[in-house]
Amino acid sequence: MTTTTNQFGFPIQTCTRCKGEGHYSYNQVTGTRCFKCLGTKTTITPKAKEAWAAFQLHLSNRKEVAAKNLQLGDLIARNKVWCEVTNIIITDEACGWSIQNEVKTVKDTYVILTYIREGIEETFKTNGNSVMRRHSGAVDPTPFLAMIKQQTKAKK
Repeated sequence: MTTTTNQFGFPIQTCTRCKGEGHYSYNQVTGTRCFKCLGTKTTITPKAKEAWAAFQLHLSNRKEVAAKNLQLGDLIARNKVWCEVTNIIITDEACGWSIQNEVKTVKDTYVILTYIREGIEETFKTNGNSVMRRHSGAVDPTPFLAMIKQQTKAKK
């Protein structure tokens, strides 16, 4: 079994189900694609699975963010175009209430975002809790790779 690393540095191995072919048995929905490796021919090694799952969760959490948690320079999706946030104003003007633990207590505020879209500066007002799609950007996998080393040391 061959062990190498993927683009993020996580150890991968040849898929044990399809033997690195990417295909296994036929079905009408996915054809012959292997369900273990999803046709990629490799899988994350067992010792790295926990760290890989944590890394994937970190990436997905970076992709969606409440408008009030955006930062200057973030890239957000506006009408299928990535736009750079250039100004953020969180107002104290109430725009509704949120329900937490079945109690109406948290006051929502407006967020006024200014961004550059295709060279033109635009502004829009939104609820501070509305979820925005954010470009995840480059994420450093080093802390997650360190998890693999810590797990290996703990087992010894």
